[in-house]
Amino acid sequence: MPDIKYRHLKEIIKAKIAEGLWLPGSRILPERKIAEEFQISRVTVKKAISDLISEGLLERLSGKRGAFVREYENVLGNRRLIGVAIDDASDFFGATLLRGIEDYLWGRKFLTVICNADRNFEKVEKYFESLFVNNISGVIFSPVIDKGYVKNNLKIIKFLEQKKLPFVLVDRYIPGVMTNQVVSNHRESSKNIIKHFFNMGYKRILVVKGLKCSSMDDRLQGYMDAHREANIPVDENLIIRVNDNLIYKMKYPHEMAKMKDQIKKAGDFNVFYALNGRILNAGISILKSLNVQIGKDVQLAVHDFISNPVPPYTDNIPHIVQPTYQMGLKAAWVLLESMKMPENGTVQVTLRSKLII
Repeated sequence: MPDIKYRHLKEIIKAKIAEGLWLPGSRILPERKIAEEFQISRVTVKKAISDLISEGLLERLSGKRGAFVREYENVLGNRRLIGVAIDDASDFFGATLLRGIEDYLWGRKFLTVICNADRNFEKVEKYFESLFVNNISGVIFSPVIDKGYVKNNLKIIKFLEQKKLPFVLVDRYIPGVMTNQVVSNHRESSKNIIKHFFNMGYKRILVVKGLKCSSMDDRLQGYMDAHREANIPVDENLIIRVNDNLIYKMKYPHEMAKMKDQIKKAGDFNVFYALNGRILNAGISILKSLNVQIGKDVQLAVHDFISNPVPPYTDNIPHIVQPTYQMGLKAAWVLLESMKMPENGTVQVTLRSKLII
C-alpha cells in the first residue's frame, strides 16, 4: 500500500506541473501539507519529492526552504526558440491550435517561430533547416498533406532526428512510426457520425475523402467500422477520393469536374459525408449544379468544424469539433517534457472530439 500511494503522489505532482497549476520556478506545497492533504506519511512524501528531484522535475534552491518546479532554463540554457509548422494559421483550426501551443510555451518563457506549411513539403524542410542554424530548441509540426505523405514526412523527421532536434507531431501521425504525437480520435468520432445517420434511418451514405494522411484514413476507417457494427454492407461506389488540395477554393475546375463525375456515378445516396471542410464546400457547389435539393433529397455531414459556413446548407448539420486548443497545449507540454527528460521515451496522446448534431 505505501508503494501505491508513493507512485500515485508522483503522478499527481507531475499532473499539476503538466497542467500549469505549478509553474516553473514556483514552490510546491510543503511536505507537511502534502501529507495532510493526501493522508500519507511524511516519509512517503519525502521519497516522492526526492525521486522527482532526481528525475529533474523538481529542485532544491540554495537558501530557500522546500522544493521548486525546475526552471526550463536550468535544463536547456539559453535555447528558448520553438519552431511550429501547421497547415494554415489563418483558418480557425490552425489559429486555435497555434494559440494553444503559444500560450503554453509563452507561459514557460519560450518563443515560437511560425511556418504556414501550405501543404508544401519543401517549404517546411527549408524552415526547419534555417531554424536549426539559428539554434532552435525543438519543433512542433503537423505532417504535410500532399502526394507522398509518408515518404516526404519521413524525410522531414529524419532530418530532425539527425540534428537531434526534439519534435512532436500534432493532429496527424505517420503510420507505423514511433514518435511523440498528439492527435484526436478521428476514427471513433467518424464512426459516431455514421451511427447517428443509421439511427435516423439513412443507409446510403456517400463519403468523400481527400489525399492520403493519417487523419483522413482514420476517418474513412470509422465510416467502415460503423457499417460493420450495423451489419450494413459497404458499397464501394459510395466511397469517392479527390485531391482536396486542388479543390481548395474551387481553383482547379478539372478536379471539381472529376469529383462531379464520381458523384453522378455513385448512384442513389441520402447523405453526403465530407471528410473535411474543403470537400464539403466543393460538394455543396456540385450538388446544387446537379439540382439536388440539399436538406430534402440529401443530408449533409462533415468531419470538421464549420469555419466557413455556406448558408443555409451548413446551418446545424452534424459536424465534429476537435479539442484543438487542448491539442496545442498538450503538444507543447510533450515537447518541453521530451526536451527536459529525453530518457523518458515516446509520448503518444489521443484526445476526444465532440460530435455536434
